Amino acid sequence: MNLFRPAGDGPFPVLLSAHPYGKDALPKRRGNGWSLSPQFRIMNQPAPLRISDQTSWEAPDPVRWARQGFAVINLDTRGGGHSEGRGDLLSDQEADDIAQVIGWAAEQPWSTGRVAMLGVSYLALSQYKVAALGPPALMAICPWEGFTDAYRDFLTPGGVVEDGFARVWLFATGRAARLRTDLAVERRKHPLRDASWESLTPSLSRIAVPILVCTSFSDSNLHSIGSLRAFQRVGSAERRAYVHRGPKWASLYGEEAFQAQLTFFDRHLRELDPALNTPHQPEHTFRTLQPVADGEEVEVYIPLSSSATLFHAGEQLRLIVAGRNLRPRNPFFGHFPAHYQPTKSGKATIFWAPGRASTLEIPVIPQ
Repeated sequence: MNLFRPAGDGPFPVLLSAHPYGKDALPKRRGNGWSLSPQFRIMNQPAPLRISDQTSWEAPDPVRWARQGFAVINLDTRGGGHSEGRGDLLSDQEADDIAQVIGWAAEQPWSTGRVAMLGVSYLALSQYKVAALGPPALMAICPWEGFTDAYRDFLTPGGVVEDGFARVWLFATGRAARLRTDLAVERRKHPLRDASWESLTPSLSRIAVPILVCTSFSDSNLHSIGSLRAFQRVGSAERRAYVHRGPKWASLYGEEAFQAQLTFFDRHLRELDPALNTPHQPEHTFRTLQPVADGEEVEVYIPLSSSATLFHAGEQLRLIVAGRNLRPRNPFFGHFPAHYQPTKSGKATIFWAPGRASTLEIPVIPQ
């Protein structure tokens, strides 16, 4: 665990992030430049970003937050980095470990006893189960772009197996952390969304603390749907969504996002009118196979992928319905090298009749 504290005796409110990537994997000076995580270069990044040399992968910049009067904890989860033991990603055990660290931090003499969680991607995923446990010292969470359902959002979106980025990430986490369970093996043993996958899914309705969730479109084939689901389904009376369509890292570490986070944490950690929304989003259970006979009519709900599109007056919207992913290998669809397994070709007819209307439901944000 790395701990950063502001100058002075405190006490200070605490920001905590937790992940299996290794807290000590920091930028290193290389001649006149710096070596950063290769993902900063792999993913499209058309705008510059600025972080301190104490910022580990996907974590908040501790120097920046310490200057604002926050103590910052960057935690290796069980089996990750220099942490002992063997861990399980997204597990109840992982959540309980983090909750115990939150309790410890709240009792330290330099702490106000008020703790929040902040981080992007896995550092967002690790917040949900902890918040659902309800540790008394946890005052708020800020999951910044993170899925909430490993089966639906990551490994099998829309029921189609994703074996591009998923394969890369599963291999990388297996190298970065000592794990008891190999999710690459588990996805082959459990092709449907059974109890094993449900056990990794957080109970969003049990989350009661205030939440600021980033529901951006910067990597829409991985994090957007799950982030929107969190905003819709958490039990929090106060919930806010921060939405952007800009570059992932420059937006995360940019001034606008930082000020939104700071305002949120000032309110709930230092006690310095949320807009609520519950849009409709159909979801398949993926628990059973449901084969359809030739000529059989069935009612189908098809969720749309996330997108942020500005329409001008007079423009038209075209809907394409297909039984396959339209871009199974296109690396420009989202910001990850996604690859979806191909499916057999076929033909389906859309029926409409009085009382059985075909409808398209889309949210519209007027300017």
